[in-house]
Amino acid sequence: MLSTQKFYLYLYFFLIWNFCFTSCVELFLPAIISNSGVTKVVRAGLQVHRSGAVLTEVAGDHVVAYTWGIGGPRVGRPSRSQPFPAQPVEGINSSVVDISASGHTAVVTAEGTLYTCGRNDSAGGGGHGSPPIKDAGQLGRPGPGSHLLPVFGDLRNEKVLSSACGRYHTLALTAGGEVWSFGLNDHGQLGRAGTWG
Repeated sequence: MLSTQKFYLYLYFFLIWNFCFTSCVELFLPAIISNSGVTKVVRAGLQVHRSGAVLTEVAGDHVVAYTWGIGGPRVGRPSRSQPFPAQPVEGINSSVVDISASGHTAVVTAEGTLYTCGRNDSAGGGGHGSPPIKDAGQLGRPGPGSHLLPVFGDLRNEKVLSSACGRYHTLALTAGGEVWSFGLNDHGQLGRAGTWG
């Protein structure tokens, strides 16, 4: 026979489970995202920092990046911080071929230019207890990243095809088959020596 304490404990867990299962299960099941004006999606992207992105064809072969979620400069919408509905990325007039993000966003245009915006520090600390670095370099340029701007340095002379964003670093694949890396390197995530690059 169950004691009163055990009964209430079981009842508590049953109610929690029942509440979570019945009211939260829809969040775990795949569902179509409301288009909110976005037409003909040509590629869906994932932003691991509470956001998402799609590339959508708007006129002929011109492709525009739309983002939703956290909003603001991290996802290329400094003037619109609302998480929903999806809004176009600001500051790029070229067709977009790739988008990736974490606490920062990287956008590749059809011309092969890599634009970045968002966090350029490791304010949460690097991986595994590394101290925070004010300018970790994941944007490929110094200073804050409140707007999408092209990266600095020799990568500007290369045609970039795609990008990937880690927590505090960025990778870019060029038409020449080279992979470029920049940002925090406290655990070798750049694939080369140094603390940041």
